[in-house]
Amino acid sequence: MADILSHDGSSVTTYHKEGDKVHIKTTEDVSPILALNAIDRNHSEQRGSYRKVASIPKTVWMMWREQLKAQGKNPDPWHVENRPWLMATLNNRDWLKLRTNEDRL
Repeated sequence: MADILSHDGSSVTTYHKEGDKVHIKTTEDVSPILALNAIDRNHSEQRGSYRKVASIPKTVWMMWREQLKAQGKNPDPWHVENRPWLMATLNNRDWLKLRTNEDRL
């Protein structure tokens, strides 16, 4: 049986012990974020010299951190060293629902 470690309204982190190991799992309902991204994508506006390009759910960001760490890179997706990786990831059609506009980055 898993116990709740934290709950912030959109995500729940649980843990359970299995022998001498502790398993931590975070789940999130990303549908509201993806729905807002679709609305933003259909009504994209540039504000001054800035434009919102994506909204990334916390669980996706955490998954990306683990992927970068496994590749021996700085685990922060926003780190300047990871900019090419982040741009390529956000430009990938597999992640289109995270985007808030259709322009390539």
